[in-house]
Amino acid sequence: MRKLLASGFTIFAVLGIGISAQTTASATTQTTRWLCGADTVDVRYSAGGAPTGRIVYYGQTVEHDSGAGTWWHITSPYNGYVLGQYFC
Repeated sequence: MRKLLASGFTIFAVLGIGISAQTTASATTQTTRWLCGADTVDVRYSAGGAPTGRIVYYGQTVEHDSGAGTWWHITSPYNGYVLGQYFC
């Protein structure tokens, strides 16, 4: 009975490790870019949406988690969307 419980615990532990590894693997990667193609860029609530009133200035860096399209979702220094074409 103890061997059965021990093997059950081992299987559960292995499955738990697999689940946590899968969650980590699907997490998005943060990339740092700096504003180089404009003096200022407005941060928007959504892609192409209304401005938040926050501004990124020339030379300031942002952390973004998606940059494949025109609008990038940034997470630092603010949370919102910016036009990616102005960042190096």
